Amino acid sequence: MIFSCLYLISLFISLVLSFKNNMRDKSMRLFPYLLLTSLFAELLVIYIYFILNKKNGEYFIIYHIYIPIDYLFLGLFFYYAFEKQRIKKVISISIPTFMLISIYLSINIIGFRKYPGLNLNIEGCLLILLSIYRLFTLEPNTNISISKHPVFWICTGLLIYNLGGFIFNGYYNFLIETMSPLAKELNYILNKSFNIILYISFSIAFICSNLTKKYI
Repeated sequence: MIFSCLYLISLFISLVLSFKNNMRDKSMRLFPYLLLTSLFAELLVIYIYFILNKKNGEYFIIYHIYIPIDYLFLGLFFYYAFEKQRIKKVISISIPTFMLISIYLSINIIGFRKYPGLNLNIEGCLLILLSIYRLFTLEPNTNISISKHPVFWICTGLLIYNLGGFIFNGYYNFLIETMSPLAKELNYILNKSFNIILYISFSIAFICSNLTKKYI
């Protein structure tokens, strides 16, 4: 429960700060919509799980719907963050391709009452590759250090989140089926911890974006 509260607080703070970042940057404009969608999805999960008392996997459908939307926003972020047309073309193809693959997996392979760990890991691999490539192609700016560059914090947060949760995303359904309380609790804590790190990284990025917008 503590980690859930910290997670929601970090998400809400990140959402508030996202409205104050540099809106002149097309890539940064997307985050208020992404975080609003994230918060809405989490509140729906809480409503289904605690209010409706549906605890047999009914709430997993929210994550099945959310994941393709999540990659849509993050894919567009990277699309606008890059200048080379070649990588833009790759990203523009990857967005509808991943969305179709994710929908196919949800309907035909996993099912809406199971955690979409495979969907998350495929999205994670794409975001890891994009984040690494963006960090290596980040152009130096003599006016600001790399630690004050918003893209640095967004890519770093995505790397930590997706690398950290990769193994547990794949084993989540197995842990549920084997009914191992300790393993499930560990998975829950680690997943929420990586989410908190992600939203803290986003928050720092929004602060940096606002402070350094005249240089970027």
